[in-house]
This record gives sequence, C-alpha cells and structure tokens, in this order.
Amino acid sequence: MGDEMNLLCLKYSIPVFMFASLAAIIFLAVQSAPVFPWLELLFIYIVVSAAVAVAVFALRTAVHGFKTTLNIFELGIAGLSASGMSLLIAILGLFLSGIIDYLGGEKWTRDLESPEQEIQRLVSELGMSEEVYNSSIELYEKISDFGLLKGRSISEIVPAIIYIAGRDNNEPRTLEEVSEASRASKKEIGRAYRYIGRNTEIPIRPSHPADFLDDFASKMSLSDDVKESAENIVEEAVESDVVSGKSPAGIAVSALYLAAHIEGERRSMNDMSRTLGITTVTIRNRSKDLVDELGIKEYPEHLEA
Repeated sequence: MGDEMNLLCLKYSIPVFMFASLAAIIFLAVQSAPVFPWLELLFIYIVVSAAVAVAVFALRTAVHGFKTTLNIFELGIAGLSASGMSLLIAILGLFLSGIIDYLGGEKWTRDLESPEQEIQRLVSELGMSEEVYNSSIELYEKISDFGLLKGRSISEIVPAIIYIAGRDNNEPRTLEEVSEASRASKKEIGRAYRYIGRNTEIPIRPSHPADFLDDFASKMSLSDDVKESAENIVEEAVESDVVSGKSPAGIAVSALYLAAHIEGERRSMNDMSRTLGITTVTIRNRSKDLVDELGIKEYPEHLEA
C-alpha cells in the first residue's frame, strides 16, 4: 500500500501544485492593488487545483478505466489535491518513496503489486487453470533472464504474459478479456506482447479459432452439438483459407453464432458481443465470410443484407 500511495500522491500533487502555483504567480504579476490579495490568491489557487486534479483523474480513467481509478483511496488523494493541499500531498509522496527514488523516476513505472500477485489475480479473474499460472511464472522468469524488464511496466508485461501462456495451454483469452481484467489497455498489452516476441527466443504459438470454442461455448451456455458443429465450420474455414488475416477469436465467435442457428440454439449478435467482447460488426462480417466461402445454407436472414 505504501508504494501505491506514493505513486498516486506524486502523480496528482506534482502537476496540481505546479499549475496552481503558476496561476497564482501570474495573478500576482498582473494585479496592481496596494493591498496583498490573499482571498483572491487563495481562490485562484483552489480553482486551478481542482481543475488540474479533475483533468489528471479523467486522463487516468481514460487510460486505465474506472475499475482502477474509482476507489476511495484514489478519490481521496485527488480530492485532497483539488482542495489546495497538493503541497502536503507531494511531501507525503516524497517522504514515502524517498527523494532519490523519485528523482530517478523508478517509482513512476514500478508496479504496485508483485508480479506473482498480479499473475495470480489475473489468472483467477479470467478463470484460468493452475497450469496457466505456472507457465506464466516460468515465462516471467525467462523474460527477466533476458533483461527485458528494466524500464518496462509490469502492469503491461504481466497481461501480455497471461495472453501468451493462455495460448500455450489451450486456454486462450482475447485481448479484450485480458485488458478488462488488467490495468492495461489492449494497445499496451499488444505492444508488450510484440516486444516479448521480438526480443526473446521464446516460441509464441499463434492462436487458432478452435482454441476459443470451449471457452466461448461455455460462456454462451451452448451445447456440445453446437460446439461440434462450430468445430466443423472452423475446420472447413481453415482448409479454405477463410481465416487468413482475420482474428481467430472473431472466426470462433462467428462459427458458434452460425452453429447455434443451425442447431436451433440461436443467440443474438448483441448477446454474443456483450458476453464475449467481440464487436457485432466483426461477428456479422466474419459470419458473412463463412457463409459465402463455405456455402453454408442455413444462416440468419439478416446476413443476406
């Protein structure tokens, strides 16, 4: 908790204090009243502090999501900074982290939890097995041995590791799922994933549409008959090269969507999109591709449009 406090104290207090102080200095420079304007100065300082604190909160929310920022701890630090107490908050952050550590910048990128804790949390939240956890720990150690952790955010590296380990253990999760469970965006996870691939000799198995079928069918409460029918569609799609250049997860969802229609267990695109994190546009386009290329006769009427 100490690391988390100093990180947030500094991230809020430094910009708030700098901008509020600058506004106060500009105000003093342009005013010419003979009496020192204490009340006006305090008013300007607090207004600018509040505006900057809100801007920092909005930026962090846009990057990390409400799951990370909407908590009593962060709201408290943001509120105190906004109320004009940013200098005290900055002193607290520097006291907790140490001035040398702060000047070195290490605390700005170091993670708030240990890698093992974050791996365990993500594996649990994503409903993955102990095998994925063990593989993730081994992969993290290998990446560390390659010297790739220096200057890299664990909050990005760990989700990328989970994404890779899930593939290797036939328990793949989409970037959307991993991003939602983690503190990193899809873009950040993808960047870390490519960074690992470029700079190590660790083999990264490409995902296959069939890898997603068990998990997706379970989440949509679809029967084994639907899953088997979807497997046949995927197999034909691979043989026909329909999957080339397309998202494996998108192909898997679309195969299940069509198979559910064929087997009389229909699911709406909106339901599948909300549950599985694949856009309705992707499901519709990939379903049309499968229908057109494989000559599927039974399909929802709206795909003809």
